[in-house]
Amino acid sequence: MPRLALLLTLVAHAGAIAFVTKPVGGFLSRTKALVNEQKAANKIRKRRKDGVNLLYPEWDRLENANNDIGKCFSVLWLALYAKLYTPLALYFYPGMLPSTYETPVTRARRFADGEKRRKQALEKMLDAFDKAALDKKKAQTPADISLEHVNCLQGVLGASSKKAALRIAMNAEGEELPSVALKAASRALDGPYGWLPRWMHRGHVRKGMERLVDGDAALRRSEIDALPVECLE
Repeated sequence: MPRLALLLTLVAHAGAIAFVTKPVGGFLSRTKALVNEQKAANKIRKRRKDGVNLLYPEWDRLENANNDIGKCFSVLWLALYAKLYTPLALYFYPGMLPSTYETPVTRARRFADGEKRRKQALEKMLDAFDKAALDKKKAQTPADISLEHVNCLQGVLGASSKKAALRIAMNAEGEELPSVALKAASRALDGPYGWLPRWMHRGHVRKGMERLVDGDAALRRSEIDALPVECLE
């Protein structure tokens, strides 16, 4: 009986996903595209493990595949712990699905939402700085920014490359980055929600910075004029 219930649950979720992805061209065809994407990504991972320097199209494809597999785990987690809400969540938030299920409309909406989220994170950070600067009860600099933070910022802005800037930021002396600035950077890099623990934001910012450096290095090795349009979006 438990096996039958599990099978019926899986069928129901598959039907819900099929309903959501029907306008995209079919559940089976998009799932097959996802499988092929992961197979191609495995080959790229093997090449990188063997010491091959990836060009930007390969690096971009690998990043998309990693993001898609993360979304698959998120949907699976949702299906296991919120069975009744999964169909509604996928219907109203199709961005939860991997990129192979996207339509041109949802893809453009994802880019627009990302830009809006980055602007909101920056505005929230600047607003917090202004409030701290105007608070006469606290004898401190805005948002507890210390001299070490200023020196680190000057070093990052004056660095000769992104790799050097990352090294300066990671080896900076003094206290850690203020929470308001850390969370703004995390949200700008599509990080977790602001109420989650600080260590999650710190880890996401570190990984995001490393991805920017890796992507920049792959872009430098590639011919810009030969890059497909998808890599430049």
